[in-house]
Amino acid sequence: MNEFPLDIFYFLFNLILFLLSGIILILRIRRWKVSYPFINLIKEFLRKEKLGVFAKLKIIVNTFIHELLFLRRAGFLCEENFHFYGRVFLVYGFGGMVIMNFVNYVLNPKGYPLGFLHPLSFLSYLAYAAMSIGALMLLLRRLIRVNLRKTTDISVWLMHSLLLYFGIIGILFFTSINAGYILLSSILFYFYLAGISLLYLYLPLSEVGYFIWKGSSLLTHALRSEYRKI
Repeated sequence: MNEFPLDIFYFLFNLILFLLSGIILILRIRRWKVSYPFINLIKEFLRKEKLGVFAKLKIIVNTFIHELLFLRRAGFLCEENFHFYGRVFLVYGFGGMVIMNFVNYVLNPKGYPLGFLHPLSFLSYLAYAAMSIGALMLLLRRLIRVNLRKTTDISVWLMHSLLLYFGIIGILFFTSINAGYILLSSILFYFYLAGISLLYLYLPLSEVGYFIWKGSSLLTHALRSEYRKI
């Protein structure tokens, strides 16, 4: 009996969880009794104004880079440099992890060992390490400061702990593959899948879900502001 192809299983696994995550986020936004920013962003982009498609794309890209990619909005919410740089490591590490998982799937769908110094392995390690460092920094900040430790909601502890767990498991999993430890990599694979599942299903309920909503709202507001100038 032939085994189900691992690359197809991994694709379907992520697709199903992605759809469930999207549904959870939509239901959460519905509870806030506000409009859906993703739909508003599409509507604003498709509006027949004097602005062309490329002009609208330029506004969206510039807003995304200056307000979100450079973490200006994140910086406004940070109380000190340690907090800000913790978020920098976490956001860029998480984003890099998502990108590298996609690239690895496209270029190496069977998950063959590539070696520790292969560009895909190196960039993957860098992303997981940055995410782990950021999550650890934010956890330590709340553990060390008594006032934060007492007032931090359990959902924040869970989110940072989950991101730290996934970052460490990701490093261990890819290390076991590159080192040729077949049994260990098979075991860690299930811990890795568990981490992916928890991320997909929990992050929409955390402040990450709010940031996704807020980011879409910022892009929509940028387009509307430009329309008013016409």
